[in-house]
Amino acid sequence: MKYFMGIDQGGSKTAAIVGDEYGHILGMGKSFGAVHSVNGMEMAMEAAKEAFDEALDQAGLAYEDISGLYGGMSGIDWAYEKELVQNAMYDHFKISHISIVNDCLIAMRAATASDKCGIICAGSGVNCAVRNGSREIIFGYYIPDSVQGGASIGAAAVQKVFDAQAGVGTPTVLKDYLCELFHADSVDELLQMRVDHRIGSSDYLGLPKVVEKVAMEGDQVATEVYADFARGIVPYILSGMRQLDILDEKVDIVLSGSIFKCKVPALRETVESELKKEAVNINIIDSVYEPIVGAYLMGLDDHYEEVPSEVYAEIEKEKNKYNILRNVKEDNT
Repeated sequence: MKYFMGIDQGGSKTAAIVGDEYGHILGMGKSFGAVHSVNGMEMAMEAAKEAFDEALDQAGLAYEDISGLYGGMSGIDWAYEKELVQNAMYDHFKISHISIVNDCLIAMRAATASDKCGIICAGSGVNCAVRNGSREIIFGYYIPDSVQGGASIGAAAVQKVFDAQAGVGTPTVLKDYLCELFHADSVDELLQMRVDHRIGSSDYLGLPKVVEKVAMEGDQVATEVYADFARGIVPYILSGMRQLDILDEKVDIVLSGSIFKCKVPALRETVESELKKEAVNINIIDSVYEPIVGAYLMGLDDHYEEVPSEVYAEIEKEKNKYNILRNVKEDNT
């Protein structure tokens, strides 16, 4: 019997999973978030060990029983970082085969088994990736702050209020919501707070749910914030498809992350319409499973030439026991 371990590590949490070659998930563990490039390698490995130990304890297994460790981790943005983290994993856990990738890739694998696919992963930040067989492009730091997930949506909403006040933009009820939220008596005071750095990126992260609420109440400016975000991120997917020669082929495009739990129709509609201007055969899909399942599936991909349908069926049976389904109806965070 072969056993595979997966890890999904980011700034907010670390999750681990253990399963066998037949799709039976045997254990799951969770720990605090850590990113090696921000919090240091030792803290990242400490979080990983805590999650691994819990998953192994549930499975009744030890590290030496594991055939392969697969995972997606934040901070794998440059080629040298992949080797750096894999070496650290081996030093700490002594598992012979280790494959660590950027965390957006395991989210993509959790949603599709196609070898022609792409992903927009939008949460507190954004990443995009496109794959054609063994070739892949991950955009990472090439993506500007103007479309970096929740923070960029919040910043755009604040700027829309300033534009309206200056007479170069359309009036919006976002003004009332934001002034109340930041305890400002006027837009001038709100602007002064930004200039004085009393409003910053950490505050912007909490604003997408406000923008969503206002958009759902019919405010066109709030709706346009989400449409602008979509128009800003789609060119990266199109560029990746163009570079990998799959612009005219059938390609699964995965929408993942908290931003795509948004209920504002303009977000998805704009993503799809902008993509289909050049890529008419794309198929927009949501992540069904949490990204950690994609890490486990990477192990099964290595084991099988093609993962059998009965293995997927076994994973499906575990969905409620281990809470591995992704809930796309939650609010943005």
